[in-house]
Amino acid sequence: TARFFRSSANFTYRVEGSGATAFLRFADEDERIRAAIEQEMALLRWLDSVGIRVNLPTPSRAGQLVETVETSSGVFHAVLLTAL
Repeated sequence: TARFFRSSANFTYRVEGSGATAFLRFADEDERIRAAIEQEMALLRWLDSVGIRVNLPTPSRAGQLVETVETSSGVFHAVLLTAL
């Protein structure tokens, strides 16, 4: 189940299912380019590797940490982050 969580520079949805909670975040291409989001996901993974507790990116079914979606409202980059 996905429920709207908040909107700011991103549109964020709380996703619950199979006993887990995550956050699905969409960023408008006009606000943040894909490369910046990929760097953010790399930073989160590095922080986790040195023992800092962070929301971790979850790969898509295609194995990507960032997916790009073209819609009638524009281009958005999506990431799925674990909930703490």
